[in-house]
Parts: sequence; structure tokens; C-alpha cells
Amino acid sequence: MEPHVEPHPQLPVGNRLFFCVEYPGIVKNVDRAIDTLGGYKAIIQAYQGKDHHRMEMKYRPNDPFCHTINGNVLPSSRLLLKVTRRRRKDQPEEDAQITTEILGIVPYTCRFRSMADFQYVVPATDPIKQLTHDLRDVNVEGIKQFQERISTELPENQQNLPPPAFVMMETPSTYDYKQNAPIVRVRVLQPDGSYKMKLVNKNQVKASLLTSIVFEATNVPEASLKHLPTPQGAVIEVNARLREAFEDRPIWSKAALRGYLGPKDSKLLDECLPYFAYCFQNGPWRECWVRYGLDPRKSKEYGIYQQMDFRSNLKTNNTYVRARRVKRQYGQIGDAPPNESTKTEKSRNCPEAIAYVFDGVRMPSGSAWFQMCDITDPDLLPAIRNQAYLHDGPPTKRCGFYYPSAFEAVRNCLRTKFQQLAEQGYADRIYNLANAELDARVRADMAAMEQKKERDGKRDAADVAAAAASIAGTAEASGSAAAAASSSFPSTAELQQAMQTPLDIQAMQDYSDIDMEGSDFDELEYTSDEADSGDEAREL
Repeated sequence: MEPHVEPHPQLPVGNRLFFCVEYPGIVKNVDRAIDTLGGYKAIIQAYQGKDHHRMEMKYRPNDPFCHTINGNVLPSSRLLLKVTRRRRKDQPEEDAQITTEILGIVPYTCRFRSMADFQYVVPATDPIKQLTHDLRDVNVEGIKQFQERISTELPENQQNLPPPAFVMMETPSTYDYKQNAPIVRVRVLQPDGSYKMKLVNKNQVKASLLTSIVFEATNVPEASLKHLPTPQGAVIEVNARLREAFEDRPIWSKAALRGYLGPKDSKLLDECLPYFAYCFQNGPWRECWVRYGLDPRKSKEYGIYQQMDFRSNLKTNNTYVRARRVKRQYGQIGDAPPNESTKTEKSRNCPEAIAYVFDGVRMPSGSAWFQMCDITDPDLLPAIRNQAYLHDGPPTKRCGFYYPSAFEAVRNCLRTKFQQLAEQGYADRIYNLANAELDARVRADMAAMEQKKERDGKRDAADVAAAAASIAGTAEASGSAAAAASSSFPSTAELQQAMQTPLDIQAMQDYSDIDMEGSDFDELEYTSDEADSGDEAREL
């Protein structure tokens, strides 16, 4: 016969939901503790966020330079239990009446498990800190006095702003006195035929051999500015393919070259590029590789190789950006969660899609950076290939050879279609981009550029005239000084007579008393290199 077991009592669970915060400290004042977490608004945002935002805690909530301690909001299965203890004053402790009640469920808990960052307290008298308080309190007079406070501050007392984070890692790592993972032991062949063990860092960054210039540079390099080693092995084959590529197309993006070479040869792209091309650091051909000796700023025929980039504003539930201290993962601030739309987007990226080509149908990649020649969308081609939308130069730093209105029209349409492909998997057609309205705006840009050239021409002419007048005045003054100096020189007959008289002190004194006033020899200037011999020179 089985023993009789009494069932456990069933307790009712409330329908209320609670949010638990494991506060890293002893709480004596609840209001102050909530202020350190950013207030009720930050707590509600962390709880209701679909991607479960991280919560920030500041021990000095009113100090904008205080480094935060980050907490993670994680799902949990907890119950909130309320324990009530009642007793009379004349009643002993053991006779107190204790009752319990389950108030509700705790579905999410915020835990602070990351290490705190180093803190630097900026002095209250620092002008930058005073400016932050004035901006927060909208103190107009204090904002106006900021420049005055900076100018009166002594240079030795001025300090740099502390960085957003001192330490990049939030979680501690176990060292255990082990060898660093990238360090490996290899055998190196010696000249005598023996082998020697050597430690090699696989992650060591090699010295860059790439040649790059800025858009404002006067000349372009005819060859590499670095000493390049002799190609060997697989580099020779990749160089042959790159030579053909730059003969067919003078300007390439790195993504396009990777697609041209394939995944195998692309591994040697950074090693082979310095033999054939240089790179622009800024301007309309930024991050494009141009064949040596070719200057795309000279002709508008190279406008088709300009780059166009934009900021892809993918929709997220929060636009707040935190100073990152750890590797970015899904679920952090500013990242889209791996929801069904993201999975659907990845599935729509068919293998035929080319990473550097935008055709308006397939999502090329996550990069919003394309060359004009790689945009094959039929809705955008009428504006890109229209020669009326390009001027003869010189190219501008932002739009290159394209008129600003035409460039921005193509850029806005490209951004819209890219956004639609990323969010819904397809993009709506844009008809008649090169319309009469865009033509009118381009003509307005053309007139504005002509007016600017006319103003610049008048300004240059005025500068040339002022320079000529200055040169003429200087020449006249120099002529007067030379005439005055020549009048003080003794005549040739006096010099000959002085030469025939060996010690004619008066004639030599007349010869040496040359008026040097107004010449370049009034004072002696000593550089820092001549400081040691300055006293000796003054004695001489």
C-alpha cells in the first residue's frame, strides 16, 4: 500500500509583471539609485525595447564625463514574493505573524556583470565642463563667455577631454601565463643549412606599400612612392591579371577588383595593387584605385568612375549610440536584431548578386558605396549617363564633374532604393528621373558656377594688380636706396689712389664707411644651431 502524500498547496500568482534590477551597490536612497540608472525613462526603455537594450549606470549622473557601467537585460523566470511580518510591541519576536503573497512574475532582469571603467573627475573650474553645464541649462550668457574663459586660461592649465572609455574590454580574461595565440613557433633555415626556432606573430601588421594622395594634390604619382620588392610566386600571376584590368578600365574600386580576381587571387590584392595604381584619400574618387600617371581631375570623361556613398539608415528601435567597449553583437544599441526580416533579407541575396554592382533588383551587400559605372539600375542610368549633367571642370571635392543637383538627385534615389531592398526585399520603380525639373535645377547650377568663375576672375585680376603695384613700389624704393648707396661710394680714381697708397687711413675709412641703412644687413640673426657660436660672432 502506497504511503499517503499530501499535495502541496497551490498559491495564486498575480498577473502583474515586474522588472528586476540587480543594483551593484547598497541602496539607501531609492530615488538617487534610480537617478544613477538614467531615471524612469531609461528603465522603461530598457524593459520595453524589443532588442532588450543594455542599461547604463552612472555613479555621478550629473557629470557628463562619468564613464558608465553597462548592464545586460536578460530573460528570467522569477516570482516576486512579498513577506509581511506583524507583531505587537509587547509581543516577542517568535510570536510574530508572518504572511506571504506572490505579487507577480519577473520576466526580465538587468544584471551588471561587466567591469567598471577607470574614472577621471574633471575639475569644476574647467572651461569645457562649465560649457557642458551651460549647454544643458541653456545658459546663453555662459555659452557666450566660453571663448573668453578659454583665452584667459593659461596654456599649462588647459587639459584634454577624457576619452569615452579607457579600457576596451568589459569582461576579465584569464591569462594563466600561456603563450599568446597569434604567436607560433616556426623553423627558420640558416645559411649553414641548420634550422633555428623563431617566434612569429601571425597578426603582425605589415608595413603598407600603398601609395595615396589627397584630392588637393597638384600632381599625381607616375610610379609607386615606396620601394617595392621583386614579385615572386603567385604575385606574378596576379600582377599579370591586374595589368590587363587597368588597361581595360583605368579606375577601380577594391570591391570591383575582388570580383574581377575571384576569391583566390583577391588574397594577394593588397600586395599587388602598389605595382599599378595609387589611391585618393578624399574627394569624388575617394578609396578608388587609379592607374599610375593618370589624373582623373583633368577630363570629365573620368566622371563616370566617381564614387557615390551614403549613410544607410536602416530602421532600428533606438538611435542612441553608446561608447563601445566590447565587440558589437546583435542586441546592442544601434544594431538591428536578427528577426525574421533579417533572415528573409539574407535569403533574398541570391548568389548571382554582385557585391559592387547596384541593379535595383538584388541587394548587393551591406556596403552603401558604389562607383557610377557600377550602377546599372535602368531608373538611374538616364541621369548618370546624361552628358548635360556634367561640366568641364575643375571637379569639386563633393560632386566631382557632376552638377550638384544631378548628383544629389541620383544619390537620393539610390539611397531610397537601397533602403527598400534592405527592408522589404524589393524596390519601387522611379520613373523619369531626368525630367524637366532636374534640367532646370542643373541650369541654375550652371549659372551659379559661371557667376562664381566670374567673381573669382575679378578677384584674381585685383590680386594681380595689387601684387604688380606692390612690386613696382618695392622696385622704386630699391632704386632710391641703391642711388643713395652709390652716391656714398668713393670714385674709381679715389680707389686707385688708395690702392697706390698702402696705409692711407683716411681713404680706407672713406671706403669702409658705406651707408648700409635700408639693406638686408642691418642685424645679424642666429638660428638655434648657431647659439653656441653666437658670443664669438658678436665679439668678432
